[in-house]
Amino acid sequence: MTPCSQFEDVVEAGLRALDGFSGPNVRILRNKVYPGAKDPKGYEIDISVKMSLTPGLTLLIIVECKEHSRPVARP
Repeated sequence: MTPCSQFEDVVEAGLRALDGFSGPNVRILRNKVYPGAKDPKGYEIDISVKMSLTPGLTLLIIVECKEHSRPVARP
């Protein structure tokens, strides 16, 4: 297990511990690829949370986990 994936595990566990981030209407996904406007191959997102709020209304939260001593550039 890499240090990055260990950090992602900690972040995911923290999200799951929050009120409202569990139940049948919530899915927490790891390393899912979402389409991008500037990259036809899409972007792999470290952690994403899909919450069905009402029929036809879904909230998507994306989390990029970066544990570096300096800012990370991303196009």
